[in-house]
Amino acid sequence: MNYFTKMLVWNFFMLLFLLVGEVNAQSSRDRVWILGVGLNAINDSGLSNDGLFNFKTNYSFSRPFKFSVEKKMNAKHGLELKTLLNRFKTNKKFNNGFPTKDIDFFGIDAMYKYYFLYNEPSYSSKRIKKVSMYGTIGPGVSFFNDLTNITVNIGGGINYPIGKQLDLNLQVTPKISVSNKASSNNYYQFEFGVLYYLKN
Repeated sequence: MNYFTKMLVWNFFMLLFLLVGEVNAQSSRDRVWILGVGLNAINDSGLSNDGLFNFKTNYSFSRPFKFSVEKKMNAKHGLELKTLLNRFKTNKKFNNGFPTKDIDFFGIDAMYKYYFLYNEPSYSSKRIKKVSMYGTIGPGVSFFNDLTNITVNIGGGINYPIGKQLDLNLQVTPKISVSNKASSNNYYQFEFGVLYYLKN
């Protein structure tokens, strides 16, 4: 891990520490836990718009599971930790080329989420939630077989309510490598899943 990466991760966790200290002084009414499960697709042809719609070659969708847990600090701020699994087949692009053997993918992301459009559940009333939208940023680490890639993740997503405690979630995250390696690569990560809000 180079100096830039260390400083990036350090500053991110300092930001989280300050954020937690700030929101702990606020009401705990909106501080709920959110569990998520879903699927992911990875476009590792490089952060270029040219291949965004070439689904046959550029998108890996093999064993594509996602698991997440989020702590809503209040209506606008959340902290999320998630893991993702996938696999690159030899007929799918990897780092702007084609691998000679299948590559297993495992990713861990720690994300800060800011909700600029939000509508929280109210368990004591019959009020129906509405669509919420957010931006997200944070560090991540990706494992491609025996290769490790550190990334800066900047993305956004939308939650569509299908029940008082259930949302459908759609998110896209460009992931930019900060690893100083020849194997370092940038990629798009697309996620679709279901979120379950635990009662506070």
